[in-house]
Parts: sequence; structure tokens; C-alpha cells
Amino acid sequence: MKLEFVNIIDAIQYAVDKIAKQMYKSDTECPPKFTVSQLDKYDNEGSIVQHEIILTVEHCGDKHSRPIFPRLDYKYGYEFLSEEMKYLYNTTM
Repeated sequence: MKLEFVNIIDAIQYAVDKIAKQMYKSDTECPPKFTVSQLDKYDNEGSIVQHEIILTVEHCGDKHSRPIFPRLDYKYGYEFLSEEMKYLYNTTM
């Protein structure tokens, strides 16, 4: 993979995959699957007016999603990606 041609979603997915492999290596029966995606919001004319980057976890038959960017409720910067993943993983328990 040539890094100069990696888009933002793929770059975050790459990081998420690396973190998931480390954090959940002991969960061999039903390992979580994390997916990074983009949500586009449209106006009445069909123009995109907002993007969000969404993190979804699928674990033990449940799926939960959460926007990870933009997050205007964070006053002092963004959370670590691993913390966002841990939060979503715990929602499936």
C-alpha cells in the first residue's frame, strides 16, 4: 500500500485494526470487528452539508456505532482511538 494514496478512512481503519489486534487478542471465541466509515448528511437539494467519521463494532451478534469525528462535545481535544474502541466494545457486553 502506497501511503501517499491512503485516504483518511483507510488510515484510521489501519490504526483501528492494529489496536484491535493488540487489545483483543485474548478474545478468541468471538473477536470484535471494528469498521471505520463515513456518514454524509445531505440538504434538500442533494448536496453534502456535513461529514462524520463513524466507528462501528460488531461483537457477539451486536453492532454499535459512534461518531469519532467531529466531536464538538470534547473540550480538550480528542480521546485516544483505543478509548473509543474500548467504549464501543463494552457496549456489546
